[in-house]
Amino acid sequence: MKLIRFGLLLLLPCMVAGQVQQFGFQHNGISRSYLVRTPEGYDGNQPYPVILLLHGIGGSGNDMMYGTGMMAVADNALDPFILVAPDATIDPFFGTTWWNEGVSPLATTDDAGFISALLDTVSANFSVESRRIYCAGFSDGGFMTQRLACELSDKIAAFASVAGTRASSLICNPGRTVPVFHIHGTADETVGYTGDLLMGSPLLASYFIGVDELISSWISINNCSAEIESLVLGESTEVFKYSPCVSSVETWLYKVNGGAHEWQLTPDFNTNIEIWNFFSDYVLPLGMEDFLGEALRIYPQPSEGLFYLDGIDGVSELKVYDAAGTLLLSESGVNRELNLLTFPKGLYMLHVKMVSGERFTHKLVKQ
Repeated sequence: MKLIRFGLLLLLPCMVAGQVQQFGFQHNGISRSYLVRTPEGYDGNQPYPVILLLHGIGGSGNDMMYGTGMMAVADNALDPFILVAPDATIDPFFGTTWWNEGVSPLATTDDAGFISALLDTVSANFSVESRRIYCAGFSDGGFMTQRLACELSDKIAAFASVAGTRASSLICNPGRTVPVFHIHGTADETVGYTGDLLMGSPLLASYFIGVDELISSWISINNCSAEIESLVLGESTEVFKYSPCVSSVETWLYKVNGGAHEWQLTPDFNTNIEIWNFFSDYVLPLGMEDFLGEALRIYPQPSEGLFYLDGIDGVSELKVYDAAGTLLLSESGVNRELNLLTFPKGLYMLHVKMVSGERFTHKLVKQ
């Protein structure tokens, strides 16, 4: 039996390498648990990338940690990485583990908030390269991965979903171009490739979108050109890479002809290797890290364009950047009102410089 430790984690930088350990904390009054695995040769004095692994319905972090084969890739000699595999909560309608990815009509758990807090916790207790945090999910975990791509792209650099698309109820407005990789079998009878079946039933099809609609959505969000690099892996997998897109991101689709609802480990390709090859090309854009100053309060969040600032005595400079890191506004001195009414809807970053020389970064969400 493994111990789940809730509360403050005081972890030494020399955690036992190559072993999986279980931890947990309270989020919104709910006990949440997760697994962390550091790679072989882990050195707490150097930063490591992180891959967040999200399980499917009825599954657990243990399934993703031990069942995918990603640990072997994490120990690669050139660029090893940390694995983090959290557990979903029990959905009240279906009575099994289920992420609040937007599909279940009764789900109320703030899983996006939990994942955000989890990344903060892991970053505080392990040696993490903050601009190289990635998320990959299978089935319902793929749906949750897609939700995070829409809502948490300020902390996660790139996303990969396997056999899980996106809830039709979600409005996806990530605020930046987002590298997205999707893998799906055309013979998937759990999450239908064309959007005709969910959990094997056509009655639930209206709750999610099919693969073609998902990819079209990301092509639009990422403003990709019509150019497509296409090739075939092995005997059955068609590869589509849409590029160039804005900010040098790409949108990838691996269409596994005849493929079932599974984490593909076939003679055609190894899902773990393909995902890591995709992730390793991306870092979070500068200015997206969320370093919050404790004294400064900004409200409302989100706003239609007018933000008000409290606790700004000692502020010498305010700068607003878009999600791609482009400077849009710069103000000197103290100003208790920040006017973004003329800016498009989306995610912005407010950089604050104090007279003392301290610097903070706050997210601004314009709706």
